[in-house]
Amino acid sequence: MAEKLGYANKELSRDFFTIIGILSGFFLLFFAIYLGGGFKVFIDLNAIMITIGGTIAATCISFPPHQVLKVFNVFFKIFSKRIRSLEEIVEAIVLLSVKARQGGNLSLGKEEQKIGDNFLKHGVSMVVDGLDIELMETLLDSEIAALKARHTAGQQIFLSMANYAPAFGLVGTIIGLVQMLTKLSDPSSLGPSMAVALITTFYGAILANLIFLPIAEKLKTRMNEEILLMIAIKEGVLSLRLNESTRVIESKLNSYLPLKSRVKVKIISNTTSNNNGK
Repeated sequence: MAEKLGYANKELSRDFFTIIGILSGFFLLFFAIYLGGGFKVFIDLNAIMITIGGTIAATCISFPPHQVLKVFNVFFKIFSKRIRSLEEIVEAIVLLSVKARQGGNLSLGKEEQKIGDNFLKHGVSMVVDGLDIELMETLLDSEIAALKARHTAGQQIFLSMANYAPAFGLVGTIIGLVQMLTKLSDPSSLGPSMAVALITTFYGAILANLIFLPIAEKLKTRMNEEILLMIAIKEGVLSLRLNESTRVIESKLNSYLPLKSRVKVKIISNTTSNNNGK
């Protein structure tokens, strides 16, 4: 079972739901534009420079260069996800508890190389080293806090861009209206000026509501999932350090699982226990 689980291996897979969501959003938008008369009227270089250029410039002013450069890496990460669930984390820790009950905490040193999750691996190494329980808790809490800070920084960039894009869309609208009012004597110039005035607002709304805000929410969801996993791991390794029984550890970690998923963990641990008894 340990080989099957790989102790919560952290492989990557495509998050097709996110990909489908973004593609379907743009498809419906473009299809509606196509049915309404075509794309030509919605393409304006001036509006693109004002909205996108202004948003990028404001973002570069607001955040340090290294954080801004990481935006591209963060953007591509939303299209992938970890093949790792809370159920796998619980099962892995319960299995480690069984091995610790059989051979002591020192025997977990042999299992470290099989652990794919770095946070769990770090926690188990501290159990093997026999670190003080309070020191372990402090170190684990520090890692959780650091992860939250990193994720929050990425979210803040996209939230700020979601604020900047409509704002520069409004700036473009004002510019277009000013140009239109200064050329009332030339009717042929009213159309292009009005186009810039309206299209910049359109670009800003699309960037904010179809790209930046959804990405920020996705990052927030991923962060909450990751923190919950890390809290469960922390609870598990501290219980291992305290030499608590497998049943107690199982009960503690089951509290992090939905009711429908708890039976699976109990069956695995009970089967393991029965095999040990035999």
